[in-house]
Amino acid sequence: MDGQNSDATAGRHRIDLSRRGLEIDGSRVTSLAIDELSRALGEPRIVAPDARVEAGAKAPKSLVIWDDAGVWAWSTDLRSATELGVMIAEDAEWADRVTFDIAEKRPRGIAADGFTIEGGAPLEAIPESDLREAYLFVDVELGDWDCTLMLTSEAAAFSRGMEVRDRLAAIDNGEVAANLRAQQAPFREAAITHRAPAENTPPQPSRSWAHTPAQGPVLHFDTPAFGYAVVQQLMYDLELLDPQFDVHAFAGDTPGVTAPLENDGTVIPEVAEWFATLPVPASLAEQVTELYLDGGNDIYLQLAPQWDGEDEAFVIPTISPQELAQFPRLTTVEDVGGFLSDEARRRLAEAGVAVVD
Repeated sequence: MDGQNSDATAGRHRIDLSRRGLEIDGSRVTSLAIDELSRALGEPRIVAPDARVEAGAKAPKSLVIWDDAGVWAWSTDLRSATELGVMIAEDAEWADRVTFDIAEKRPRGIAADGFTIEGGAPLEAIPESDLREAYLFVDVELGDWDCTLMLTSEAAAFSRGMEVRDRLAAIDNGEVAANLRAQQAPFREAAITHRAPAENTPPQPSRSWAHTPAQGPVLHFDTPAFGYAVVQQLMYDLELLDPQFDVHAFAGDTPGVTAPLENDGTVIPEVAEWFATLPVPASLAEQVTELYLDGGNDIYLQLAPQWDGEDEAFVIPTISPQELAQFPRLTTVEDVGGFLSDEARRRLAEAGVAVVD
């Protein structure tokens, strides 16, 4: 990974995730408490929330990074982590593509072969059925622990470049699974979360997803899918728009909403309504200078957690002049996922916005 020096640090710690829990160098980690993780991994580096985010956020997230171990975590209170990440392999193509500062917001080392699942290589823990359908990531559930394994750019390129029918054929005949097995490094990183055992009393809704009232004018979108692209940039890439929506928290708080892991791959109506009514401050428009359209964008996985990229749910059919006029500094739209229609491309060109495939 660009900006990282993994040779001296790879494998310094042995990290294993299993149904029994998380173990670091053979010692059980009972929770994602920052002090407990630090006792195992050493003193972390703290990256405070962006000042622009912290000013209006109810619970701004800090990054806690153990550089030598190749481990990072999100934390709202610097006491416990909401998500633990383990960098498994270098991925220069991904590092060049992301919009945040890799050297600042990711560990400078990687865990390499120091990360295992159930004592073996992560690939061995994935059921054959899931391995056959792997696209951008693969989810593994281990008791109260969940692990999302992100494919490296090289591994994902095999399926990403295919037409839909060719990909379906590759799934059926096992080529997708065979491609992953042939990769020297199939996974870039692992994202680990812990689900606390259910208590006798029902949990109170977190409401962490509740809209933050806008102070002043808000942006208007005639085309929902174009709005999704803008929110992706502001909420997930630049982390300027709060609250950062999490479909798991939303579904857990909202009766009748389909659980993310039970989603059939279609857009969850209640989530679509949440984004449709999200007040996006017009003052943030000047921060939108480029948009990146890719099937793995966070917002798509919030709207349709099990989306396989095989329908046109997020295609942008057109963009109105009024929508584009709100973003005078928008210069480039990178359409890796092929989401722009010919009409939308024409509208962008008329507004002087470059489209990059």
